[in-house]
Amino acid sequence: MAFDRDYGDFLNRMDDLTGRLQVKLETTYDGIWDTPHAFQYLNRFERLTEVLPIGGMNSKYSRMIATFKKEMDRTMQTFKRQTSNPPVVRNYPNASGKIYWVRSLVYHLRSVIEKFEKEDNLKRMPEYRKLVKQYNDTG
Repeated sequence: MAFDRDYGDFLNRMDDLTGRLQVKLETTYDGIWDTPHAFQYLNRFERLTEVLPIGGMNSKYSRMIATFKKEMDRTMQTFKRQTSNPPVVRNYPNASGKIYWVRSLVYHLRSVIEKFEKEDNLKRMPEYRKLVKQYNDTG
């Protein structure tokens, strides 16, 4: 009888601790999903979901995809705005400096899309296909 009561109390405390830990993790790392550092934390959170009931991973994936879509739009706006007079690296001839500038924009987008390619859970999202299509149209 006493054991059952103590065991029930233990389970209640563990549930409470798990809930508080989940809330703490969610509030602490809420802003990370809108930054390039999200890929560093993605694997950690996926491993934690096996142990803790951390919900909303699909919303985190969607936020990451939306953030990269905004980044792609920003890069395209920069390209369109500076096409006629792009910033040229010092000591570069004008033509090769422009080529270098365009390649750096493409490299920036490619590096992020390659990170997306490595994540199977992100590739399952319906927004991912739209993102890849937009990237292919851009590049």
